[in-house]
Amino acid sequence: MIVIVIINLVLLWVAVYKLNSKLLQGSTALLYYTSTLVMLTLVSFLYYLSLVFKLQFSLLIILISAINLSHLYFTASTFKSFYINLTKGKSNYDIVPFLVLFIIAFFFLFTGSKYGFFDGWALWNSHAKFLFHPDSWQNMFADTTYESSADYPLMLPALIAFFWRMIGSTTFMVPLLISFTALATIPLLLYHALKPALKNYYLPIFAIALLLTDHVFMGFVSEQCADIPLSVFILMTFVLYNHLTKTKEQATTYLLGFICASCMWIKNEGLLFCAIFSASFMIVNYKRPGVISRYIAGALLPIIVTLSYKQLYAPDTAFFSSGNNTQAILTKLQDSSRYMLIAEKYAAILLERFWIALIVIVAVGAINRQYFKSVYFITLLLMLGGYTFVYLISPYHLGWHIYTSFHRLMNQIYPSLIFTTLLFCGRKLNAIH
Repeated sequence: MIVIVIINLVLLWVAVYKLNSKLLQGSTALLYYTSTLVMLTLVSFLYYLSLVFKLQFSLLIILISAINLSHLYFTASTFKSFYINLTKGKSNYDIVPFLVLFIIAFFFLFTGSKYGFFDGWALWNSHAKFLFHPDSWQNMFADTTYESSADYPLMLPALIAFFWRMIGSTTFMVPLLISFTALATIPLLLYHALKPALKNYYLPIFAIALLLTDHVFMGFVSEQCADIPLSVFILMTFVLYNHLTKTKEQATTYLLGFICASCMWIKNEGLLFCAIFSASFMIVNYKRPGVISRYIAGALLPIIVTLSYKQLYAPDTAFFSSGNNTQAILTKLQDSSRYMLIAEKYAAILLERFWIALIVIVAVGAINRQYFKSVYFITLLLMLGGYTFVYLISPYHLGWHIYTSFHRLMNQIYPSLIFTTLLFCGRKLNAIH
């Protein structure tokens, strides 16, 4: 069974790669990353749907096999091109990705958590164990308290459960390897996205160094929570948007819509990001209805799957069912002490854990102020504004709520902040030279 599943996953990846190659031109590395993210998203969709329609795991694999058999004839040329590339000379190999993988593997082997921290095993891995048992997976919704987070989307638990079913064991190695993959993807994606955009090695290497030397970020990644997969998809959204604006390839818009909307399937904060980025994208392209329609078409599948889950299965978000009525919300919005406390907590956490990001932002402001007028910065700023609004109306102890969650929210956008600021910094430096 394991061999059959692995073969089918490889074939599914090849099919996605073939499709993406029609939508995304000019960057082989970017094709690899997007194909992997799309493939994993589709696997999580299929596993979730198999639970909904009560399909046995073997029938799910037969379904994926049928999908693969339908495309093998059309993707035969892709296998041939892979073989040709592998048999070419090794002179073009880049040593940087191998060094990054070695450093990350060393970190996970000797420093990173093997079992995740509290939220990892008590929330995400716990949800995955419910999904591991198809006959009783809806028992996950029995506990609707805030601590259970039963309303959270299912991408990460569905992926963990899928691979557990594949090997027939709830081993800790599956969430560990997913965390490893997510951490490896972020610096490598930064490197391969910045290098062609800036046409130099200095800033891409600097981006990698910022992350891999940040012990706070590295430690957080090993907690096995969904914040890091969400940060990968947010980063990929910005990378694809930059590729789209640089190359004017309108077909890429389909892929951009899919990746952005898939953020909704990872965490509730992904709903906020998808709404803000989509609104920004449509405002920028309001005179180009064809571009907007392609974006919506690409986003349609993740939206349908996420909304079906939210409407049919997930309980109401505990945040809004904890006595947080309209009058209570209005009272909190008028309470100046809440604004002061939020500002104080933000400053303390940013200076303690994200001071490097603050320095980078200040540096970019001095080098290229156009960044602060870009879709990238406006989206990230509105994300921060959305987080702040949630804190303002929070029904929980405000200091505790910020202390336990704000660093997680910042880590969701931290890699994107590095990418976008260095992108604009590099553009200015390229123009000077």
